[in-house]
Amino acid sequence: MLRIAAALPLILAGLFGAPRGQHGGPWHFGGLRLGLLLTPQAAEELNLTADQQDKLKELSYSHQEKVLEIKQKIEREQLELKKLMDADEPNESKVKAKIREIGLLRTDLQLAQVDTYFAARKILTDEQIEKIESGLRRRGGGLRGHWVPPGPGMSPEEMPPTE
Repeated sequence: MLRIAAALPLILAGLFGAPRGQHGGPWHFGGLRLGLLLTPQAAEELNLTADQQDKLKELSYSHQEKVLEIKQKIEREQLELKKLMDADEPNESKVKAKIREIGLLRTDLQLAQVDTYFAARKILTDEQIEKIESGLRRRGGGLRGHWVPPGPGMSPEEMPPTE
C-alpha cells in the first residue's frame, strides 16, 4: 500500500497529466494520457478487454465533457474579472472575490482529474496498472515522454532506456 501511495503522484501525472497553458489544455505531463490507453497498441500490450476499452472510452468522454464545462465557467469568470479590472475605479474586494471564484473552479478542474484517475484504476487490473507503472519508471517517472511497453518477450528490466 505504501508503494502505491508513494507512486500515486507519478501515476496520476503519467496517466492524466496536468493542464497546459492558460486554457487548461489537454491533461498531460508528457506521460501516458487516458486517451493513450485507448490506442490499439496499449490495448494489446495491456490485454485490455473490450469491456475495459468501452468503459475507458466512456470515462474519457465523460471527463472531457466535465472539463469543458468547467473551462467554460473559468473563461466566463475571467471575462468578468477583466470587466472588474477595466472599471474606472476597480473595487478591490470584488476583484479579490472573483479571483477566489476562479481559483475554486481551477480546483474543481483538478478534482475532476483525480476522480477520473481513480475511476480508471477501478477499470484496470493490478497487472495492467503494474505494466503502466513500470513503463513510467523506464521513462523517468513519466515526466519526459509517453509510456513505452516492454517489447515482445522482454521484462521491463530488460528494456533499454528510451529518450
